[in-house]
Amino acid sequence: MKNVLLVTALMLSLSTTGFAQAAERVSVTFATQDDDKAWNSQIQDRLVCDDHDVATLTCCNADQDTDHWDVNTTTARDMTIVEPFQKGRLAGCHFVFGMNAVGNDTWKVIPSLTVYYDGSRIDWHFPYTVLKSDGTPTSKTFELPHQ
Repeated sequence: MKNVLLVTALMLSLSTTGFAQAAERVSVTFATQDDDKAWNSQIQDRLVCDDHDVATLTCCNADQDTDHWDVNTTTARDMTIVEPFQKGRLAGCHFVFGMNAVGNDTWKVIPSLTVYYDGSRIDWHFPYTVLKSDGTPTSKTFELPHQ
């Protein structure tokens, strides 16, 4: 019986699940293009799998200097991982890229998403996007291509 348990434990440790890498960090990069992001427009990004959030970012509307993203600037922010996930888990997931302006704001941007694992990373680059908010949340949804 002891040998069976040892063999089973060894098989599990050598399986692909045993080698799966957990996501360590998720980062969103914003390459602002022809129209800036106002300092008081709130970012509302979500990484969604199976109809629930695995990572979120709600930020960047508190400081008049650091939260105003001017034309031709690139800014990155880390998302909060709300549900730990393994490498390969993001197949079929999507990225919801959004903002909510206090007044009226049009932001022209190229977003990208990077997931960092132990010693590796996966990058997704999304198309030029225009977000317009008039005091209500707005967003665009991007499917994550299989990697």
